Amino acid sequence: MRPTGRLSGILLPLFSLRARDDFGIGDFGAFDGLFDWMEAAHQRLLMLLPLLPTAEGDPSPYATRSAFGLNPLFIHLPSVPEFEESGGFEALSDQERRDLEVARTAPRIRYDLVFRLKGAAALRAFARFEEAHWRQHTSRAREFQTWQADQRDWLETYALYAALSTEQQHRAWWEWPQPLRDREPQALSEVSRRLAREILFREWQQWIAETQWHRVRQAANRRKILLCGDEPFIIGQDSADAWANPRILCRDARLGVPPDAFSATGQDWGLPYFNFSEMQKDDYAWLRFRARKAASYYDVRRVDHAVGYFRQWIRDESTPSGRFIPEDEGEQRKLGEFHFRLLSEDAGIVAEDLGVVPDWVRQTLTGLGLPGYRVLRWERDGHVYRNPRTFPSVSLVTTGTHDTETLREW
Repeated sequence: MRPTGRLSGILLPLFSLRARDDFGIGDFGAFDGLFDWMEAAHQRLLMLLPLLPTAEGDPSPYATRSAFGLNPLFIHLPSVPEFEESGGFEALSDQERRDLEVARTAPRIRYDLVFRLKGAAALRAFARFEEAHWRQHTSRAREFQTWQADQRDWLETYALYAALSTEQQHRAWWEWPQPLRDREPQALSEVSRRLAREILFREWQQWIAETQWHRVRQAANRRKILLCGDEPFIIGQDSADAWANPRILCRDARLGVPPDAFSATGQDWGLPYFNFSEMQKDDYAWLRFRARKAASYYDVRRVDHAVGYFRQWIRDESTPSGRFIPEDEGEQRKLGEFHFRLLSEDAGIVAEDLGVVPDWVRQTLTGLGLPGYRVLRWERDGHVYRNPRTFPSVSLVTTGTHDTETLREW
C-alpha cells in the first residue's frame, strides 16, 4: 500500500508499546491491540522510530550498529516456539525474575536490565533451536537456511561484526587487533570459524525478528493501516557498515549541524559522514541497497535530516567550527535532487526538512512531489499558532518529533 489522500494516525516509539508478557520494553507482540484500537478510531498511519539494531551502551535509534536488519530487543520471545520449549519465563532464575519485575515497572526503559535479561533468554531459545532443528536438519532449519541465503548481502557482515564486538568486550572496531580492524581476509576467515556459533545466533535472531515483523505488516495490511518507518541519515561510527565501508562512511571528520536559533555553536553529533564522491564510483550501490531494504519493511518511510543529502556540515582538525561539503550551492542542489530521486524509487517517503533548511531545498522536494514536515508546536508567530489549512497540501503534520517531549507532557 502507498499513502493516498488525506489521512491521520499516530507516532509512537515501539519501545513504548507495552504488554503484560514483555521484558520491560515494547516489542512486536503488542501490535494487535494497537491495530484494533486504530481501526476503531479510523487512524490509518502508524509512525515508528528506527527499528535498527542498537548498541548496549548507547540504545539511541539514531546512532545504530547497522543500516540493515532489526533490533533483537523488539523480538516477542513468547511467540518463539523455542522460547517456550526451553522453559519460557519459568526458566528464569530467582534473580532474573526480580530484575524482570523491576524492568517491567520502571517509569523508563531499563536498558541495562533489558539487554541482559532478554539476551540470556534468547540464547536459551537459540540453544533449543540448535538441538531440535539445526542439528536435525528439520523443515524449520531449512526455512532459516533459505532466509540466510536470501539475506547474505548484509547478514554475514552484520552477524560477524556483532559477534566480534561481543568478543572484544564492546570496544569500538577501530580498537580491535589490526588484522580484524582492517578486515584482512585470512583474519576474517579464521574468526568466522572460531565464532561460528555466535555468528549463527545473531543470524537466527534477525530471522526471528524479520519473521515477526512480516506478521505485523500482514496484520496492518488487513486493517488497511500504513506503517511508516524512520530512516536515520547516518549510521553510528561503531557499526557494521562503518567497519565494512570506511571508504564511504568516513571518520576523519564529524557530522553535525551549523549554528542556529537553538545553538550558537551548532551541533556536533560525533557521527561519520557520507563520502558521496566515493559512492558515485560504484553507482551508489550501498545507498541503493539500503533504500531497497528499508522500503521492504514499510509502506512509507521518513528520511531523517533531509538537508544532509544536499549538503553536510562537518568538523575536523582544519575546520573545528565546521564547514559545508560540498560548498557550492549549485552542486548542493544537484546532489540533493539526485539523491531523493534515488531514495524514492518505487517507494513512498517523507522528507524531514526541519531546522535551518534553505528555501531551495524545500522547493526541490516540492518539485519531486515529496511531503515535507510541519510540527504544530513550532508553527507559530509569537503566541499565535498558524492555521494548519495554510500548510502545504502535500505535507505531513505532527504534534511533535523524537526530539520533543511527549504530547501529554507538552
